[in-house]
Amino acid sequence: ITDAKRKSLLAHLSEISVSNGQTVFQGDPIGKSGNSGESSGPHLHWTYKIVTNGTVQNRENGYDGAVDVTEFTRLWLDQDMHHDATYTDFASEYLAMNFSGDAYLENPNRHA
Repeated sequence: ITDAKRKSLLAHLSEISVSNGQTVFQGDPIGKSGNSGESSGPHLHWTYKIVTNGTVQNRENGYDGAVDVTEFTRLWLDQDMHHDATYTDFASEYLAMNFSGDAYLENPNRHA
C-alpha cells in the first residue's frame, strides 16, 4: 500500500482482498494473516516507510528506511486518520508483528 507520504508492505498474507491499483480507505479489509515463509504460526511482516517528494526517507537506518509503526498506529482508535492509498506490489526489508490465523486486518472502529 503506498501513497505520496508512505509505503507499506504486508507480507505472509493467506488471502489478499484488494488488487493492484485499487483504491483503499482506512479500515477496509485488505487481507488475512497467514503462515508462509517457514514460520511457526500465522503472522504478519509489516514494512512502513516514510516518503517525501517520492523518496523513501532514512534509507541508511539499517532497515532501508523501514520504521517502527508504533508511533503511527497508536492514535488509530483516537482520531480519524483517513488517507486514500493504493495497493502496489513491492518487496523490501520488513518489521514483524503477530496476528491470529486468518484474522481480518482492519480498523474495528470503521466496521463497528
